[in-house]
Amino acid sequence: LLDSLGIDKVYACVGASVGGMQSVAAGVLFTHRVERVISISAGLSSLPSAIAFRFLQRQALMGDPNWNMGNYYDGQYPLRGMKNNRMLSIMTYRSGPEWQSRFGRKRMTSNMPSMCPDYEIESYLDHMGHKFSVFFDPNSMLYLSKAADIFDISDEEESHEAAMQKIKCPVLVVGVQSDILMTVEQQKHMADELRRTGNKSVTYLEMDAEYGHD
Repeated sequence: LLDSLGIDKVYACVGASVGGMQSVAAGVLFTHRVERVISISAGLSSLPSAIAFRFLQRQALMGDPNWNMGNYYDGQYPLRGMKNNRMLSIMTYRSGPEWQSRFGRKRMTSNMPSMCPDYEIESYLDHMGHKFSVFFDPNSMLYLSKAADIFDISDEEESHEAAMQKIKCPVLVVGVQSDILMTVEQQKHMADELRRTGNKSVTYLEMDAEYGHD
């Protein structure tokens, strides 16, 4: 892409989540073309817990009969599967403290409880699940999700240490304390590995925010 655009170097490669993984990978694979790396809420690989979360999300989508093994383009769109996928995803993107301060245990009405969205948090998930499901391609979601699982910065090297040794440019690593998908321990590990392997220009920033991965 850079060659086709006639760009020799980039001032900074910036990304969050899967994009943060890609920014680090760019620093490893294209050391002569990336002058700075900024990685936000990412890691050198995904934790087992994150892989488990995404597995459940994919199962929720693939369990919709309309997904039809990915052959839905000339048939019925798997709306229910996408909605369920997104609702599960949101649970890993946000945090308990945010839910508590924003919704608590508030109900929509004072009527008798029902199996429909009854609490405000349920109504929020229902709304956001539907909103997202109508504009994102399901198969694209599945492959993006799996790519995050598979990613490991050491795939092209012998170890994380060997990969980190290749990044010589300044690096900013940003983590969020309430993130349960890409925990701050992963960002600390990334910064520590960079410093341990000789990078003298590593900045680690930890945000005390309640908004989780988002």
